[in-house]
Amino acid sequence: MKERMVFGIKIEHGVTKRGVIIFWSVAVSLAIYIMSLPLNMKDSSLVMNYFIFVMMMFGGGLAYHRITLMIECPQTEDNYGAWLDLVKVLIKAYMGFCFSAMCVGFGVAIKGVLGFLLAVVGGFAGMIWVFNRMIDSHKYITALIDGSAQE
Repeated sequence: MKERMVFGIKIEHGVTKRGVIIFWSVAVSLAIYIMSLPLNMKDSSLVMNYFIFVMMMFGGGLAYHRITLMIECPQTEDNYGAWLDLVKVLIKAYMGFCFSAMCVGFGVAIKGVLGFLLAVVGGFAGMIWVFNRMIDSHKYITALIDGSAQE
């Protein structure tokens, strides 16, 4: 097995399929949990709770669907680069989840019209970012499944 360096760190075993799936499932579960925290606030409105619920359902469903697609992907020595590219895209998508959760949390904390606008605009902007990165990740997953991923 050849040595690989990523960000100056020696990687002996490489990016494994199992590691990518575990990373994504734990990271997304954490983001959805954080996004659900404003639902427990006593002063939040029914509209805000419904908005948070819809964001959690769409974002969580899309993220967990990626796990089922990644399970089908083979892992070989030749497609290491494709798995690494997939991880980079998933990290970018995770930033969108974090941005959405942050905007919704601040929006609920601020309250009023300004808080509602922050939650809606920031939440939608973050989810649009996530959806676009998920479309990008589907290209990598399709390449891995088809076996056309080249290093």
